[in-house]
Amino acid sequence: MDISTEPIETTKLHVEHGDKRFALEAIKGDHIGATLAASNKFYEWQYLGTLAEYLEPGDLVIDVGANIGNHSLYFAGVCGADVIAFEPLPIAFEVLQRNVRANSLEPNIEVRQVAVGAAPAKAKLEKLDLANVGATSFSVDTEGDFEVSSLDAESINRQVALIKVDAEGMDLQVLRGAAELIARDRPILAVEAATKVDQANLEQFAAEAGYSFVAEFNATPTYVLAPSTSSLERARIERRAAILITRTHWNTRDLYYRLGLVNSGLRTVRDVQETNVPLVAAGADVPELVAALSARVRQLEEAVQALSGKLAERQDGSEDGA
Repeated sequence: MDISTEPIETTKLHVEHGDKRFALEAIKGDHIGATLAASNKFYEWQYLGTLAEYLEPGDLVIDVGANIGNHSLYFAGVCGADVIAFEPLPIAFEVLQRNVRANSLEPNIEVRQVAVGAAPAKAKLEKLDLANVGATSFSVDTEGDFEVSSLDAESINRQVALIKVDAEGMDLQVLRGAAELIARDRPILAVEAATKVDQANLEQFAAEAGYSFVAEFNATPTYVLAPSTSSLERARIERRAAILITRTHWNTRDLYYRLGLVNSGLRTVRDVQETNVPLVAAGADVPELVAALSARVRQLEEAVQALSGKLAERQDGSEDGA
């Protein structure tokens, strides 16, 4: 039995982004589905949020290794981009199609069931773990059952704004097979490079293609690269870096200020709660007042926790290059 083509059990869930709500179906027991269910946020939402800053509505995104469509849905449903999503694994491809339909994004997301590499070829399934379908890997093999294409061989007639690649070891091959497309459109590249060897190879590619590393994300290192050959491309990188530094500085200061106000309010409420003698003298209903103050303490403590969480996220984002 070939488990890669067998019907698979799935679970239905949803994620929210701002005032938008998306229905998703995930392979039951898979890491991505479990993360979505626990957070109700898009998987790798911080990474996606950074990529969104490079996109305008109507831009074209290439999603290589689309899996069940988490990233494609974000690009199309949140950013308003058009997407060509490549996913060769039949069980993931089927869920990807259903997720596109469930969110009425067929006009914006084109799905192609083909692996992507350096050149048209055949490939075999190297590894499949239903607990982590995103780690599925293929290898080029003349006796393989899966079709391999290259981005340069595909019909992509519009300007591409972003190429996202998560091909589990074939990532550099995907870039090599997109050399003409990359030279033509100079898109942003978002590429996984899991090992030191992969990272060194990606550095070599970036040097040859005239790209610079501008951010790093995720547990498995994933890099955002921007074109930097011309003076205009370099100026765009520098402008964005200046915006991010300024925004991060002022937003962090604002969070500290708000956190200080909440902590001050919390101390004041606790002082009143612990000193109720004047209230007794004034004839106040002490038990009722203490209960109200206790509720206010809990409310302020929750506010402190929420603000601290936002501050930690911002610091994590800064460390990741966001």
